[in-house]
Amino acid sequence: MACLVALGQILLKRSASRIVQGKGLVPFILSLLNLPVLAALAAGTAAPLLYVKALGKLELDEAFSFNGLSYLLVLVFSTAMLKEKVNRWQVLGTLLIAAGFILPFIVSAAAEGKLCFP
Repeated sequence: MACLVALGQILLKRSASRIVQGKGLVPFILSLLNLPVLAALAAGTAAPLLYVKALGKLELDEAFSFNGLSYLLVLVFSTAMLKEKVNRWQVLGTLLIAAGFILPFIVSAAAEGKLCFP
């Protein structure tokens, strides 16, 4: 799900320069009918459907923590695919979000005795 959300964001950003603005509603709507925008909308539609499926198999706190992963993926994808610059605060914030994503799984595994430390 997080991957689809991040991919949708990248596709929308890439196609944003092609969107016609200020020339009326019809040109605007027609400019939205291009492959990147339609793919982004498809990804945006599929993501919550997959999330509902995940909720059937995971605890809510586990499934919800995957939402934070989309922030990390957007940062990585925007840097790699869009060549956007990243500053240290973005990296720090993303690392904090990643820690919030990873720590609940570590704590849960430790509480269940499934985590072994050497």
